[in-house]
Amino acid sequence: MIELDGLSIVTVNYNSSDYVFELVDSIVSSLESCDYCLEVELIVIDNASEPVDFERLGELRSHSSIDIKLWRNNYNLGYAGAVNIGVRVASRNNLMVSNPDIVLSKEFMGVLSKIIKNKINNKKIIAPKILIKRSNTVNSKGLDLHIAGYGILRGLGEPPDKPDGASIITAPHGALFISDRRTLLDLGPFDPYLYAFLEDLDLGLRAWAKGYPVVYIPSLTAYHDWGVSWGRGLSRTKYYLVERNRLLVLARDYPRKLLATGLPFIVLSEILSLAYALTRGYTSTKARIYGDLALSLPRILRQRRSILRDGGESRLMGALSDRVVVDFRHVVFEARRVALVNRLFRGLASLLAPLIPGRRGAST
Repeated sequence: MIELDGLSIVTVNYNSSDYVFELVDSIVSSLESCDYCLEVELIVIDNASEPVDFERLGELRSHSSIDIKLWRNNYNLGYAGAVNIGVRVASRNNLMVSNPDIVLSKEFMGVLSKIIKNKINNKKIIAPKILIKRSNTVNSKGLDLHIAGYGILRGLGEPPDKPDGASIITAPHGALFISDRRTLLDLGPFDPYLYAFLEDLDLGLRAWAKGYPVVYIPSLTAYHDWGVSWGRGLSRTKYYLVERNRLLVLARDYPRKLLATGLPFIVLSEILSLAYALTRGYTSTKARIYGDLALSLPRILRQRRSILRDGGESRLMGALSDRVVVDFRHVVFEARRVALVNRLFRGLASLLAPLIPGRRGAST
């Protein structure tokens, strides 16, 4: 496929055509607001939505002034698998991956066009500032890495105008990020086995292992209708994917030194997660998670050798040396329990502080 200058935007639809139309409107509006903008194509990967929802997507071409391509999967590949298809069929040198429930700010495409013109996105991944659409507070400034393997939303709940600057971070939030096509193809980009959840944390860790930095740029701002796709609660399926994928990331991506240091926190997290499963009737789901990981272990170990070889382990450990957090914020535990959970993690961290790389909290 011939690559062209410009930008390919990949989004995934699953019975969410109303949101796709909002995303398209925001792209067009943002393009109209900038003096110099790249040519844009939008690739919509439909994950076997209901026929009426997919048929509605056909109206996008007449509704919008940008080039729109539709791709329909015969079955739901999950967010990870669908994004991978979009990256492969993209025809432009530069790529943006977006949830359908994202709305770009007026300034977004102008800022992004300057970033791409100056090749700032080449061989790196860029995370924008994502605000929660309903509350206009921060949804994420990318991801931090919790020592027990969770991806922690940086800046969650902060006011949108809190002063900050561009910074190196652990991983992008999968709802919206930018890179160049060759970098994403080199990374995969996503592991389709993860399906959904923590695929973004895994991407960031693998990027650092290969020497691709992940950078947060606050002048890129967008809005997210957070929780639309899966809800903000924790269903049985969501619990399964989050916890299975966390353990897979630990086994496959963590440098040996961090695994050794983090083992007490991993054990504590497993105790808390198992307690949650017992109270919610998810014990069979927890057993399934362990069974799936046991069956996948040979593949996981092969992938681990590939990810961390040729200096990948030292590069990744160097990138994480001052970015590992111990404060816990995750959907596995309701907000009213987070304070207790954090007291446990912080107490353990105070005992093991000399061993933890760059000991700091998740509030940064």
